[in-house]
Amino acid sequence: MNKIAKPENSDNRDPMFAEAARLTLTENRGSTSSIQRRLGLGYVRAGRIMDELEAAGIVAPMEVIGKPRKVLVDERELEKILTSPTIAYIVIRRYVDNSCGQCKAEFIESVFDNREKAEKHLYDLEHSEKDSCFHWNICEYKIN
Repeated sequence: MNKIAKPENSDNRDPMFAEAARLTLTENRGSTSSIQRRLGLGYVRAGRIMDELEAAGIVAPMEVIGKPRKVLVDERELEKILTSPTIAYIVIRRYVDNSCGQCKAEFIESVFDNREKAEKHLYDLEHSEKDSCFHWNICEYKIN
């Protein structure tokens, strides 16, 4: 079963997330047991932090049970992740009543963590939808 990575709100991260991320980079491997031992955390909490590290793109998904994960970032990229607010790009679909030109409803079509992906999705929607009462745009939402 594939998990869909969603933008991670830094306010919801474990308070030890940054320290665990730096430890992972220093050791050049992502290991739940290493986070558990070196930071004095329980296994379940260390596992949740490892899931957060994966969602943030710091470590790769688990390939083999019991083996460390590959680190995907360098020190500069890690500091950018730790200090930058997360931004979500939301593709909004609006239903517009053509008789009066007013927006009657708004729907979230999709959410992306990358503007280029959102723009490609928007392009595909605009070129596949023939109903002129639907309009799309991208909203940038800062999560912090």
